[in-house]
Amino acid sequence: MLGRALTGALIEAGYRVRVSSRSPRSAKARPDVEWAQASLETGEGLAEAVAGAAVIIHCATSVSRLKQVDVEGTRRLLALSRQHGVEHLMYISIIGAGKIPYKLFHAKLEAEQIIKESGVPYTILRASQFYQLVEMVLKAFTKPPVGLIPKGFRHQPIDMNEVAEHMVGLVQAGPSGHVPDIAGPRTYELVDLARIWLKAQGKRKPLLQVPFFGKFGAAMRAGYATAPDRAGDGLTWEEWVQRE
Repeated sequence: MLGRALTGALIEAGYRVRVSSRSPRSAKARPDVEWAQASLETGEGLAEAVAGAAVIIHCATSVSRLKQVDVEGTRRLLALSRQHGVEHLMYISIIGAGKIPYKLFHAKLEAEQIIKESGVPYTILRASQFYQLVEMVLKAFTKPPVGLIPKGFRHQPIDMNEVAEHMVGLVQAGPSGHVPDIAGPRTYELVDLARIWLKAQGKRKPLLQVPFFGKFGAAMRAGYATAPDRAGDGLTWEEWVQRE
């Protein structure tokens, strides 16, 4: 999702964009973008995708194959970036990497370290969850007759398009290292996000808050996925769901 938002924002800013995907060129792809079919996991087609690129924005991830894609794929991408003289590699990471004990956060942190040690000029940006992703999660949690919501989980989501616009500015600024996090304007408990979302659709549904034990649950309740000191001034969750 972020890649699609970035493509349009980069073209509007005057950049020539090449999209790299495991899939062949989509019929829905913009006619003004180049297309490179490549795999981070196997390396197939990746050298051709990297060749001639001045800047690489690394948004790829695979929750089911984190080691192969997010970690080893990042290592493979950086080796080719050095070989082809890439001037700037930007990586989108997630707030909570290094604090939240969960495999996705561990993989993001490991990828960050690989980038920092690679010798390739880089920018690393950690963002909070996107509104678009929160909506997908809520659809799953509220599908049963009674919605099941993890109790006390704190989030500070943000509009994905605002993240894309911020990243374009970072591309224009050049390699900047590990930059400050970006997060939404307000912090919510997940159950409140669900209530606001349901109300905006004119729906009523009972919500059962389910205790989530263990270190992961404790980290989410502690707010490790949030960054109140980095709150932005963009769309709130309430405004986003009304617009959508």
